[in-house]
Amino acid sequence: MQGCKPLSGEFDGHLVGQRAMFRALLGALNIALSMTKRNASSTPASRLMVVVAWVGGIASVGGLVAMVLIAIDKISAGQGLETYRTKWMVEDNWIGFLFFVVVTTVVVLAAAIIGWFQRRSERREVQQLHARYSEGHHG
Repeated sequence: MQGCKPLSGEFDGHLVGQRAMFRALLGALNIALSMTKRNASSTPASRLMVVVAWVGGIASVGGLVAMVLIAIDKISAGQGLETYRTKWMVEDNWIGFLFFVVVTTVVVLAAAIIGWFQRRSERREVQQLHARYSEGHHG
């Protein structure tokens, strides 16, 4: 690989390393994008995969609801600060878990509201552009 010569005339090996890293990053990005593109021979997701995804999602929501109910029972019984360990050996208490669930719910709702306003604004802007540049308005 050919290096870059700065104005001083000295060889700058650091730029060669950056260029190689940049090429590697672009190569990885190209591979990732080519994996996501659908070609004519690719088939859509099978019904079994869709059903499995829905069943998994429903089971996950059910597990979360069950854990929230357990947390509410523990807090009602005065054991809210009792420490439990997750599967990954992370220690938490029931009040912290409920706080996490509430904050996560608020953040997801805020993101949904912001997205709704943004989509509504974009639709309004597209309608204005269609009205402005439609065939009947300019000659």
